[in-house]
Amino acid sequence: MESRSKSLRDLLQLGNDNTISGAGKDYWQEAGVDPPKTLLKTPATTEEIVKLEDRLGISLPDDYKEFLSISNDFGAGNGSEDDIDVGSDGIYIGYFPDPELLSTDKVKWNSEPYFQLPVELLQLPYEIINLVRCISKNSDGSLDFDTRLPLFDRVLEIGFRDIDNIWLVPPELVKQARSAYLEMYEKANG
Repeated sequence: MESRSKSLRDLLQLGNDNTISGAGKDYWQEAGVDPPKTLLKTPATTEEIVKLEDRLGISLPDDYKEFLSISNDFGAGNGSEDDIDVGSDGIYIGYFPDPELLSTDKVKWNSEPYFQLPVELLQLPYEIINLVRCISKNSDGSLDFDTRLPLFDRVLEIGFRDIDNIWLVPPELVKQARSAYLEMYEKANG
């Protein structure tokens, strides 16, 4: 079987087409709204991407910068916090109402205390959560676990809708989470 890879531009176009007239067309009909003409937005300029990196104090991943240079925002809505009505979702993967991806001027560090939780509390399967034992409660009311779990305390919010978020997670935090899972797995098998 021959493997063919698609460019990011091709993948975005496929998401756009599937959402508007492919698998997503039933979503628009059921919602009683007309599908958007396109989910693609005006590309970000090099200056806008540099300004975003300066504002965040980091160098963004090349593939994310490529995305921004193709479409600075992606989805059916207008990218505002109030834009949560039916038909204003991202739904860029065909038919699921996912958060819209944000433009360079709206991407930010997520600093809400709600998201500064141990990784296992962020909608992980019940079986994995059971691998982590709570030893005790700390004086501040937080739980003390027998596995050192990273906190998602510095993630980039690149999409949101109501209570749903899309984050870019720094590689070091991903490594910490992987190590914690490996430790839990080894404890469960020990």
